[in-house]
Amino acid sequence: MRLTLRWFEEQWEIKPTQGVATHLKQSILTWLEQAAQRFVQRLMADAEPQVWQTTDANGKRWWNAHDPATSRSLYNVPEAEMRAWLEQRYYPVKANASRA
Repeated sequence: MRLTLRWFEEQWEIKPTQGVATHLKQSILTWLEQAAQRFVQRLMADAEPQVWQTTDANGKRWWNAHDPATSRSLYNVPEAEMRAWLEQRYYPVKANASRA
């Protein structure tokens, strides 16, 4: 394996030993693997619903959410309704199950 470094008009060739070449190859593969993992994690994070809380003038807490996967949103609902909305997202009720 030969590495060529160029800086403006100058050029250097480096002929690493087998150990250095192997280490470089492993480093590149490790970096690519980590980059792929971060990419997948980022995609998954973007698909998760965003949930936040607001408080009205009387101090009552309300829940809000936006689901980027479905583009659905829910605003100013009580906790029980928010829980039901999230459960429906992760555990949808099948049409045939409601008839049984």
